[in-house]
Amino acid sequence: IARIIDTDFVSTGTYISNFAPLDGYAFYATDDGYINNSDLNTVTSYAALGRRAVQQYPDPSVAVATQANAMVVFGLNSKEVFQNSGLQTGSPLTPVPQFTQRIGVLDQRSVTQIEDDIYFVASPSEGDLGVYRMRGFAAVPVSTPTVNRILGTAAVGGAIYASSFKMGGYSYAAFCVSL
Repeated sequence: IARIIDTDFVSTGTYISNFAPLDGYAFYATDDGYINNSDLNTVTSYAALGRRAVQQYPDPSVAVATQANAMVVFGLNSKEVFQNSGLQTGSPLTPVPQFTQRIGVLDQRSVTQIEDDIYFVASPSEGDLGVYRMRGFAAVPVSTPTVNRILGTAAVGGAIYASSFKMGGYSYAAFCVSL
């Protein structure tokens, strides 16, 4: 465990996501529309230029995850995928626009990962709240209408917590609704 005291670590704003590792960097999203990264092979050192705008859609970035050696940045209404292009200054990430999709997440708490699949609670630009699975950078709904109705009760004043585990050789994604 390390305390980050670097003055270039962005800690302002109302929301900062978790950290997600990729190729020796630690990445995190801030609600000002950026994905920030640490210096190579450290979680305590940051450069002022170590950030990349998430700009396909004008929504706050709220969660990050890795999939298939790429970084996925979730906004409230969209998701964008970035790859490490090995840039020497600034952020090493470059966007992969063909994987951008108009579906976002509620917040970092509603995202979980099982191996290379990402499960999250989201509302697409049109449609109901539901559980989605992202495999191969495409998000598809996996919840039933009954589960969607239950999740919808948390949309006003509640929270949804996602977790995942393996038991008996099977993978499980669990979602807890807190009102």
